[in-house]
Amino acid sequence: MTNKDILEQYTAVLAECRTLEKELAGLRDKGLEYVTDAVSGCPDYPPYGVRSVQIGGIAQQPSVKKRIQQLEAQIEKQYKRALFWRNKAEEILATVESATMRMILRYKCIDGLEWPEIAAKMGPKYTVGSLKMQYKRFLEKL
Repeated sequence: MTNKDILEQYTAVLAECRTLEKELAGLRDKGLEYVTDAVSGCPDYPPYGVRSVQIGGIAQQPSVKKRIQQLEAQIEKQYKRALFWRNKAEEILATVESATMRMILRYKCIDGLEWPEIAAKMGPKYTVGSLKMQYKRFLEKL
């Protein structure tokens, strides 16, 4: 796997995590239903007879609950994978001599920012077009 692939892989894995989190957020409110049950109890004052009490609450359907658990496990696995790729990307960034190029790579590949955001962070000297060109030329040399 090339250095370029490693840099792009981290961003892709993070995007996959965000997609899974959106799916999980959508499921959290689905499959809810009101359920009731009855319990028996005895008061601690006379008359001490056993009484039945109705209770109720909101519960999630078992199939939805199972899918939520699956997604949570998948998200945890993906974040571990993302951490692996981030460490690899950080190793590559450490080898880049130019501080400007390191910042461009960090903003684009590690932070996942869009070009206008990167240009704003870099300052008025840098345009979207110039940053894209520097990035493209650097990746071609990798």
